[in-house]
Amino acid sequence: MGILRDEGLTVFTIATNKYWDYFLELLPNLRDFISSNGNLEVIVLTNRHPQGVLETEIENLIVRVFPSEFNDWPKVTLMRYDQILKFEREIKTNKFLWLDVDMLFIKPFDPEFLKRGIYLSPHPGYVFDLTGFLKLRDGNKRAFLKDKLRRTLRRQLGRGAWETNSTSTAFVPPKLKRRYVQGGVWGGETSQVVEMCRVLNKRIEVDLKNNYIAIWHDESHLNWFQSHFPQKLFTTHFSGALNHWTSNTSRSTLMCLDKSELDKKLGL
Repeated sequence: MGILRDEGLTVFTIATNKYWDYFLELLPNLRDFISSNGNLEVIVLTNRHPQGVLETEIENLIVRVFPSEFNDWPKVTLMRYDQILKFEREIKTNKFLWLDVDMLFIKPFDPEFLKRGIYLSPHPGYVFDLTGFLKLRDGNKRAFLKDKLRRTLRRQLGRGAWETNSTSTAFVPPKLKRRYVQGGVWGGETSQVVEMCRVLNKRIEVDLKNNYIAIWHDESHLNWFQSHFPQKLFTTHFSGALNHWTSNTSRSTLMCLDKSELDKKLGL
């Protein structure tokens, strides 16, 4: 029998070392921008705070802290599926959202649709925005169009930072490359997300036994999953990136922040 979960949303993240400071900066934003019919809870794994409920002054938001097994790069990101599985029974709600701690909501987000299926987000660095494209210098425009033509001729329609080593379980052959998705935000119905994590974690374990780590760690494996088992996608510009021509902030719900600027703001 599966785990019975309540109506609501769990935001799951890892915030070790300086990222704990990022996380504390993120918390009020979650409560201000997420409208949840039911419980809204956050599970955060860290090495900066004891296990337990985090006391905050934010109303209607439960934050539960657990220890992170991995603190060093790149395992802290590579092993996120493993960490989610270890705390599967702590996820009390029927909807799940993974969110990196350098992401900030800039528009209201209603997660009700996450109760059915898995949703992945097009990577903001590999989408197309006409307004941004027209502002590029002519040389950059030509470079983009040349790359697009080269990939089309090779039947490799999906732009992205794919794993190119065929010995890795994250490798995707050109003919299967579709929309390249982002590792920083994804979610869906909790039980389906957990099953996806099981699949990806097993593949990562195979790579590690072969002493190999995929080029973009967890994101490489997530894109293998999307290429072989296409999932539902958030809107094209759902997640944006500051100061990148492909990112249309007027159409974005989330924004990936500049870490150097965030460090300055927090005095890190």
